[in-house]
Amino acid sequence: MNTRILFKSFLGLAIVVLFFQSACKIEEIVYDENPFVKTKNHLLFERLQQSNQSINLTDSLLIIAKASGDSLSFEWTASGGTLLANDSTAIFRADTTGVYTITCIASDKYNNTETKELQVQVVMELVFSGIAASDTLMPPGIGTNLTAHASGEELQFTWTVAGGEIIGEGTKVEFISNSTGNFKVACVVKDKYDVSLSQELELEVTDNLIFKQLEATKTTIEPYEVTVITARAFGEGLNYQWNAEPMGVLLGYYETVNFSNCCGNIHSISCKIADNKGNTETRYITITIVE
Repeated sequence: MNTRILFKSFLGLAIVVLFFQSACKIEEIVYDENPFVKTKNHLLFERLQQSNQSINLTDSLLIIAKASGDSLSFEWTASGGTLLANDSTAIFRADTTGVYTITCIASDKYNNTETKELQVQVVMELVFSGIAASDTLMPPGIGTNLTAHASGEELQFTWTVAGGEIIGEGTKVEFISNSTGNFKVACVVKDKYDVSLSQELELEVTDNLIFKQLEATKTTIEPYEVTVITARAFGEGLNYQWNAEPMGVLLGYYETVNFSNCCGNIHSISCKIADNKGNTETRYITITIVE
């Protein structure tokens, strides 16, 4: 009797164990294969991806937060400048140069957070638009002022020319030559980021006639008022011929004359200059007499 009871108890226990083992296996299979059972995705913030390491003042920087997890949200901040954010994407720009820090906090629905940050350098782009000269045509021994029109950060200027002389340094210098010829002046501009740009300008030095300008102290005068007219020219053995049309009173010699008249009119004053090589040039200026 006791043996039979013991056997039945053992048999019952075996059935119960088999049942639970079978039930566990079935639960495992359902968990792994049932598409309606969702697993928990852990927050993973890989990096902040930026379109450039540095930008110019006129440019914008695109930043994308590369992250995965459940129901993510992103909080963006910047140490300066302007930051426009939309979910995992942000656009940054600044009006002043410098190094800025961009921070992004990613959060999931389980209140887990991760923080990433990056630094972006905002620079002023090097621009070299050209070289300007007060004169590109000049006689020997007379200098011309040169200006390099450039913008950027901590600029360095290097001027060179084959022949002649560069006087000074920086953005404004002077060129002078005691001999005639064509001279090509070059300037290289480099900023603090080692970006460099170059420009060239051709100058001519000649001993032929150069009629620079015909100018007057006043171009509008009253009757009997005097205006002084000056012809600026260079050359050897210069000769000046002055004329007024219609006629007026021209007094003076060489490069400077006085002009006036008694009544209102519009006068064209001409000056013809000739050098001892047979070169000639004529220029005109208009003087108005108002009553």
